[in-house]
Amino acid sequence: MAKTIEITPSKAIRIEGINVEGKLMIHLRQMYKRKGDTDWKPGRNGLSIERDQADLVAAAILGQASKSESKFKVITRGKDE
Repeated sequence: MAKTIEITPSKAIRIEGINVEGKLMIHLRQMYKRKGDTDWKPGRNGLSIERDQADLVAAAILGQASKSESKFKVITRGKDE
């Protein structure tokens, strides 16, 4: 069963378990809605993580999210600083 997390009225992230040729994966996909649409459509950006690695990735995401703003890497116009 997929879980869709609405970020804004026009942007969401869908998370679901998928089986790719016998390999169990957690799949994240950016979703979008145009004005007047009722259904989410898949966006271009997605990521699949092997189920066995999901806990490690989730812990790393939470670790990054808990950092103070001053520890975030600054990106300007697509270039690293």
